[in-house]
Amino acid sequence: NEPLLTRLIEEGESLDRAGTRIWAASEAAFKASGVRPALSIISVERDETGDETSVLFRCNRDNSDCRVLTFPVFLTLGGERMLAVAGQPETGKNIRGDSDIQEIAPPDSADSSVNDSGNFTHEFITTFTDSRRLSGRVCFTSIPKWMGAFRELTLLPIAEPLLKSIRSRQWGMVTNVSSFKVERHIDIFDKIIGRITLTDDTDLSESFIALAFEWLKKNRDGREERVATSIISSTWVSIRGRGIVRKAPLPDYFRKYLARLPSVDSMENPKGKVAVVSSLVPIVATDRTDRGRYLLDQQQFLTSMEDSNLVGNIYYAHYYSWQARVRDNYLFRRAPDVFKENNRGEFIGVQAEVSHLQEAMPFECIEVSMYLSEVFEEGVVLYFEYHSINEQRKNRKLAHGIHTAIWTTTDSREATVRPAKMPEVFLADFMAIINEQ
Repeated sequence: NEPLLTRLIEEGESLDRAGTRIWAASEAAFKASGVRPALSIISVERDETGDETSVLFRCNRDNSDCRVLTFPVFLTLGGERMLAVAGQPETGKNIRGDSDIQEIAPPDSADSSVNDSGNFTHEFITTFTDSRRLSGRVCFTSIPKWMGAFRELTLLPIAEPLLKSIRSRQWGMVTNVSSFKVERHIDIFDKIIGRITLTDDTDLSESFIALAFEWLKKNRDGREERVATSIISSTWVSIRGRGIVRKAPLPDYFRKYLARLPSVDSMENPKGKVAVVSSLVPIVATDRTDRGRYLLDQQQFLTSMEDSNLVGNIYYAHYYSWQARVRDNYLFRRAPDVFKENNRGEFIGVQAEVSHLQEAMPFECIEVSMYLSEVFEEGVVLYFEYHSINEQRKNRKLAHGIHTAIWTTTDSREATVRPAKMPEVFLADFMAIINEQ
């Protein structure tokens, strides 16, 4: 970066500011691409005093057109700071169709686009907050959050009328069912490509919207490998009261927008077992009518506005977080030593589903019950029920779900998910609960 430093100094910038500017640009480029590309200067802008205000850099990499804009800001306390923002030049891509649908403006935080077939893609890089596992890899609870964010990004072309409808508190969208399957481990700073399509289960006449997702990891050599799949269905509703909704006809702008998007067959049967589990032999398996028989644990969660979203209800992704919390707390009480950082194995969620029956609202107390549904030597299938509990202990059932967790070793960084025999302390505990019945 010495040539860059020399040029900026020759342009009249101080050594301190020039060095800080180059460092900030390099860090922004690294966080956006996962590598440290060479930088070159595209343009320098000055203010009316002749002082440099912004410098635009190009990231010199094959098949990349990344730009980094740097500029100083002056804080009330603390003096000058240098900011750097990485992004792609505006492509002007839009969805083919009526002129009343506006072009998509990709968000600054990631790269979102729509291809000629009408399928949306969304690229981003995983970060520290995605890791909530002993191995330091991405936790399954991140996937529902990705799904929700991507679902909303696809609605950017109708953002103005959609926000007007939802902010009226008369209309909204509620999640019916969601599920996902994990096929490979996902690591921190992996570049993830999400692809979303409207499935043929969609029925606009019934205000029912079904979406399918593919999640792929983009390797440094450009190869893409699928790491997960997921589905989510939603219904457009009228809001009749707190937590009370009724199916309503789609607004004209929404129906027109969805009608011109292509639909595809669902990628696979969402009810089928994920491949890594399909070959495992269950020791015990309950049928659908008996899956609430073996109660393992119950926890209550007091919700607040922090658990809601624009529609006002409790956001669907929290139901998966509650699965993880109840599961991990139960396992920790049984064998705390397993959760030590030097342990060589962990349970990972490879498949989960939540089916919603009613809406929960902020400040409700949600009781989550976890039951044993299937036991393998390598893991378990758990069944969950969610109830809203009031002060009189009267409850209403909000949702139910499933969660498949398998034991894997953590002494390898390979991406393949390989089931291993779970520690005997867990298997003995599960079998003891079954034998007590």
